[in-house]
Amino acid sequence: MLGSFVAVEYMKKLEVISLRVAMMVPFIYFGIIVLSALFYPGYSHMRQVISDLGASGTPHPEIFNVGVIITGAAILIGAFGFFRALQRLGARLMLTCLTSSVLVLFGLAGLLTGIFPWPDPRHGGKYLALVIIFGPMFLTAALWKRREARLLNMYSIGTNILMIGTIAIMTGIGGLVTRANVGLMQRISALTVFPWIGIAAYVLNVLVLRYTSPNTQIDCKTSCTLDSPRSDC
Repeated sequence: MLGSFVAVEYMKKLEVISLRVAMMVPFIYFGIIVLSALFYPGYSHMRQVISDLGASGTPHPEIFNVGVIITGAAILIGAFGFFRALQRLGARLMLTCLTSSVLVLFGLAGLLTGIFPWPDPRHGGKYLALVIIFGPMFLTAALWKRREARLLNMYSIGTNILMIGTIAIMTGIGGLVTRANVGLMQRISALTVFPWIGIAAYVLNVLVLRYTSPNTQIDCKTSCTLDSPRSDC
């Protein structure tokens, strides 16, 4: 009995830590871009893509490549926190698995970005990073019936629309991307992705702390709504 209690408390701590790591993802990613650019004389955030910072032949590619590997690892750690948080909030198992799987694949894309620097054809797992498009929609579906998650759901839906739109623009649709602004457009696209991971992790952490207190059971059936008393589950 004591061993089971200790195991549950240990998992709760891992959950909180992993969500806090996920909250740091946007700061790590954009921070490493700024830091890498400082050691790349003449680099243009407007005209050059982000991966140029880690390309072979650049002054210090290791700064960006190690940083993006750390970012990918942080997303992988965060995926566990998303899984546990959604599980404890009573989300459907399928949607819980789909949401966390998207983050796992996106995290792997981050690792591959650093391990295989541009222009290696394996860079970023080719199109693997595009899987993040499904992240906000799966998370919204998982929390759709949760009234207290309405703001997060609205944000996720809006982010998803912007995410799809900016990625479409980056592929050439509309002819809005040119050599003069490709770097800027890629950064705008990144702003629809990485902040979402951090904000979603923060809100999930708050929801878990607020609605799964130490005195509540965490094994309630998923059919219970968050508005129902936990004692009724």
